[in-house]
Amino acid sequence: MKTIGILSLILAACSSPRAWAVSAGNYLLASDWANDQIVRFDATTGAFVDVFIPSGRGSLDNPADLAIGPSGDLFVASGANNRILRYDGQTGSFLGTAAFNVPTPIGMEFGSDGLLYVAARGSNSIVKVNVAQGTVVPFATADTTVLHWPWDLEFGPDGHLYVSSFERSRILRFNGTTGQLIDTFAGSLNSSERGAGIAFGNTGVLYQATFTGNSVRQFDATTGANLGFLATGGPLIQPSNLEIGPDGNLYVSLDGSGQILRYASSGQYLGVFSASAVLHGADFLLFTNPIPEASTFTLLCIAGGFLTRVRGCKRLRAASVVENGD
Repeated sequence: MKTIGILSLILAACSSPRAWAVSAGNYLLASDWANDQIVRFDATTGAFVDVFIPSGRGSLDNPADLAIGPSGDLFVASGANNRILRYDGQTGSFLGTAAFNVPTPIGMEFGSDGLLYVAARGSNSIVKVNVAQGTVVPFATADTTVLHWPWDLEFGPDGHLYVSSFERSRILRFNGTTGQLIDTFAGSLNSSERGAGIAFGNTGVLYQATFTGNSVRQFDATTGANLGFLATGGPLIQPSNLEIGPDGNLYVSLDGSGQILRYASSGQYLGVFSASAVLHGADFLLFTNPIPEASTFTLLCIAGGFLTRVRGCKRLRAASVVENGD
């Protein structure tokens, strides 16, 4: 039984995109669209650490979502110039443009296939980006009556892609492999609320921030049934993005004030987690975690490979070869 448990941990570490950590410490990164920068906070205390990526570095213009790549680099959606930019995950140094001509990229997430899935607001679609080759190909779209201004996206526990439609206040579900629209999974259907960031919680709940509704709604992550509000009103003013923290709590960025709020899964308001005069327009959030030493991580993947062909291990190695020229 111990062997099975250890192997499960090995396989999970190799295959989970969320395990591809980005920096040498525990931080909370926040994109600041107002000042064209990425700000870093302590993930435990919420204290301001530094401006991790300052304005002007790599032509960063109106930054939106942040994603961790297979080799630990940080990818940033640069909305105003239609680019996906790449930075060193430990130093913040600019490493180049991963992709051009992505129409107003906003939300994005790496899939299990190693490709970056991006909500392209400018083309009202979802595109796939091969960050090693710089190629951009269409993946999914839908009629504007249901998908209008895709804002955020996440792969669900079922492997399908869930997309928040800003102008329609809906969450659409697309086949995670083919990109075919499956259904309107959830949402308030009140277009005046403006559906923004989404996040799958740890208790079988899918959360959605409503930008002008000043609330966080919750839905059953399996059925899409409306479970009411997690939080509404009070300090929630123009919530933009949601992120589940390492403590299991929900973190909410406020577009207007630049504050980051924290809520328990019960809906209890736990206060302002981060607030800094440096951060003016908090948009997307990303928690980062330490990664194992390269030799240790390689050993884990090799150990898993003795028993099964671990796609995650192969993907990480392939990305390293292509991106680093090994």
